[in-house]
Amino acid sequence: MDNSKVGNKVAVIGGGLVGCETALSLAMDGIDVTVVEMLPELMASGLPVPHMNRIMMLDLMKLHNVKSILNNRLMGIEDGYIELMDTNLNPSALDVDTVVISVGMRADKSLYNELVGKVSNLYLVGDANSARNIMSAIWEGYEVARFI
Repeated sequence: MDNSKVGNKVAVIGGGLVGCETALSLAMDGIDVTVVEMLPELMASGLPVPHMNRIMMLDLMKLHNVKSILNNRLMGIEDGYIELMDTNLNPSALDVDTVVISVGMRADKSLYNELVGKVSNLYLVGDANSARNIMSAIWEGYEVARFI
């Protein structure tokens, strides 16, 4: 990953799998990273993360000193810090020089829509169909291929 535009203190907003993977990657490059998650646990919502993968990710994050702030949501981004609020409506601030937003996923059908009518035997699979994980995309591709 090219981290040339990333500062030394990074906040990753969103503690799902993608946010945690991003935080770990940055931390492995020596960057000071804090994950901010509005839920009481990391990787607790969205698509389920297999238990062994979740435990491994949490262990790796700990090994590489990734910090986390749970039960907090982002309220604002200012020059040099972010504003947070916890579930009891207590405000706080975190000094950062880079903010990475990792919340929510959505399908991207733009390439599919561009090719409809131009390409025969065109199938909508993976994140173009519905944003999920690689396992779902592989399974869906396999199922389409089986019936061609």
